Amino acid sequence: MAITYHVNNLGDLDKAIANGGRLEGKRVYFYEGCVLTTREENGYDDSDFYAIIWDEKEQCIRRDTYASTRYAGGGHAEIDATPEVREKAAEWNRKALIERMSKLAEIEANAPRVGKVVEVVKGKMKGVTGVLGWIGKGPYNNHWKNGRVGLDTLDGERVWNSIHNLQVVNPEEHLRSQEEIEAHADRIKEQWHTLFASYGMVVA
Repeated sequence: MAITYHVNNLGDLDKAIANGGRLEGKRVYFYEGCVLTTREENGYDDSDFYAIIWDEKEQCIRRDTYASTRYAGGGHAEIDATPEVREKAAEWNRKALIERMSKLAEIEANAPRVGKVVEVVKGKMKGVTGVLGWIGKGPYNNHWKNGRVGLDTLDGERVWNSIHNLQVVNPEEHLRSQEEIEAHADRIKEQWHTLFASYGMVVA
């Protein structure tokens, strides 16, 4: 079924056909045999409806929003990806997931977390090293990233500082292994929305 639009909802019909649309009766069809999944994304006031499609020309997976409560009209989409398309899409998705998760793993390894050895690299306590024992709320924001931290020094003393002044010692010790990342990517390579959803960008 692909992604379809009534001709009255397309505006410039000639442009739509030039961009790959196929006219049949009063409807125009796009990405036939290439729609991997459909999804609804709910915002505060409105919802967007999109499909994840395999773009044969660009040889990649893309997100295509075909309807929304923000405006009238819109289109319709149905999953119709062929086995051959799914295979190509899964391999592309696997590689993209490995790249994304490798970057996230590096960020996480360098993020101060309870139990990690950290060093104060800014401020009056610069040079103090210890185990991060507590992360709390900041005085002006309840998000932990803006919070105060309790650092247990090598002398057994707990000192207080800002999370922004800390640097993780030996972050490579906390780095997720490449084998684990690849196994994770293999497990979710056909969860097509993962790289495109606003929430839950990488799922288990």
